[in-house]
Amino acid sequence: MANDHHAQRPGPHRLLVPVDGSPETADALRLAVSLARGLRATLTLLGVGPLTEPPIPGTALAAYGALLLPEEEQEEVDRQALSRLDETVAQLPGDLDVRTALGAGSAGPAIVEEAATGVHDLIILPWHGNGTVGHLLHDHTAHHVLEHSRIPVMVVPTVPDERARVTS
Repeated sequence: MANDHHAQRPGPHRLLVPVDGSPETADALRLAVSLARGLRATLTLLGVGPLTEPPIPGTALAAYGALLLPEEEQEEVDRQALSRLDETVAQLPGDLDVRTALGAGSAGPAIVEEAATGVHDLIILPWHGNGTVGHLLHDHTAHHVLEHSRIPVMVVPTVPDERARVTS
């Protein structure tokens, strides 16, 4: 740890933020940028793409119904996810230490898997609030991350009226 420039300062210094292009992600990212600046932390943006291979029965991906795509579509999906990550990075202040990572499969298990690499010490997770199907999927993701993550998780709730007032 002697070579880790974050080792001497208290608090989280390696922030993981899953991004999907939603307004809720933008809210969580604004908070993450503020924390990263204040703590002089590294910010890693995680995009998650569907799998091309079926999940192994009995694994977390199988239990959570990993999305599957034909292999010929996977490269395009990955390219789009990487492009979305690059666009997000381009909008961030240039004084931040920003990295990107690409996960595969269902979002919850992919976030937990990335967090388990030991590179991150805090997940900043957008909460997708109200809605129907989208809410159920994102609610499932948040619960999975909260239940299985071995590092702290900060859930960033968004109230639609609040978002409108903050951005106005």
